[in-house]
Amino acid sequence: MELSTGGSGNYIDIPMVLKDSRINIFFLAYELPPLQTGGVYRPLYFIKYLRDLGINPIILTLHHDDIGYRWPRKGRDHSLAKILDGYTVIQVHESREKIPFYKIALSNGYQGGNEHITWKKNLYFKVDELFNSYRPEAIFATGPPFTILELGVQIAKKYQLPLISDLRDAWSQWNYKPYNSKIQYYLTLRSERRVLKRSTAIIATSSQTIHDLQKAHPKIPVERFHLITNGFDQKVDFTDKVKIKAANKIRIGYVGSFYYNPDFRGFVLNPWWKKVRKDRLSQPFIFQYVPKREDWLYRSPYFFFKSIKALLAEHPKLISCVEICFVGTKDKWFDPMVEEFGLENVVQHLGRMSIEKSHDFQKKCDFLLLTSAKVLNGLDYSIAGKTFEYFTMKTPILGYVCNGAQKDILEKSGLAIILNPDEPNICAERLFDLFTKDNYLEPNNDFLQTLHRRFLTSKLSDIIQQSIT
Repeated sequence: MELSTGGSGNYIDIPMVLKDSRINIFFLAYELPPLQTGGVYRPLYFIKYLRDLGINPIILTLHHDDIGYRWPRKGRDHSLAKILDGYTVIQVHESREKIPFYKIALSNGYQGGNEHITWKKNLYFKVDELFNSYRPEAIFATGPPFTILELGVQIAKKYQLPLISDLRDAWSQWNYKPYNSKIQYYLTLRSERRVLKRSTAIIATSSQTIHDLQKAHPKIPVERFHLITNGFDQKVDFTDKVKIKAANKIRIGYVGSFYYNPDFRGFVLNPWWKKVRKDRLSQPFIFQYVPKREDWLYRSPYFFFKSIKALLAEHPKLISCVEICFVGTKDKWFDPMVEEFGLENVVQHLGRMSIEKSHDFQKKCDFLLLTSAKVLNGLDYSIAGKTFEYFTMKTPILGYVCNGAQKDILEKSGLAIILNPDEPNICAERLFDLFTKDNYLEPNNDFLQTLHRRFLTSKLSDIIQQSIT
């Protein structure tokens, strides 16, 4: 039996069952460190605090040797994996057997991925081995990958366990790109509904996600839905005002990805006859379907650049004073967008950084930038994970955000200047005022303290305790 007792990768032959009053649960998280993606932090920090709250997670995750196969271009952070030291971590290999064509076709029938095909057999085997030793009283499953939630359903059914499903993104309502067809959308809805119907509790990261899920699945009882946002892990005192001081040199920073793709944007917003085919094997555009229209150009720095161009045109002396720096992976569209607005001498892209260097960079910024997608005739559900890291810096946030969850949390925080991306000239005037005069922000300490991961995990603990009684 290949069991790891933590991030160190040491293996034991016999499961070590804790003999105390803690409740054992299976904790199903496909993505965990040393993989370095945005999806690892939420489950990782739940794990960190659950034991202190009477819950002992028996963690099932993808085997470390398979990370390079599944994510060949993603980074590794072994320091994060140290948080798992002392926990029971079961690393489960994916099957490398060739997937039959009919299974690939079925998995492509809905948006979710094929991880449930390659991981299922070995995962079920491990669960069967472990069940009698640990006697878990519940199963917690987090996605994406969303099909991992379906594996949680099968385990919960077999052992008659309550299932707590954690949706880090809005499964059926995620509109980064269109569905291949309306049939694919309904198949995705059906898979999502199976998970929600079997779940004792359903957790989402924003109130808007919960609203969208309830609208898509009106027969699921309202009381099953719970809000637990993402959060931060540092101890931060937000009682003091944050001063925005006029300076001779202004640095604006952004960390992370934008999740913007010009081609996908065209697929979502354009009628089928205006779409440009670049992949001859892609689904005919005439069948593509989106449940709601979202403009992800607003996730990019496009409208921010637009207002900076307006600012520098009105106040050219600021050209030597403003420095805009980006950290992360640089997309192909980035440099052409910078050139479109003539900001080559103002904008720098610094590439990827370690977490430590990224934090140092953010602390040296005068402002931090955040954006959000625009949902046409609706509200955006997404709150960027970097939002909570930004809060801990106590650095003023420039929120180029549309109506929705991202805008709401920034307004509640008291740490952001909200700017309408559709009003570049007004944004330029506001930026000039911020850059040339002293201003203050008043953090909402009571609200911000509820975003600490210890507090958020206490909410999860309560949900688990209620689910098993």
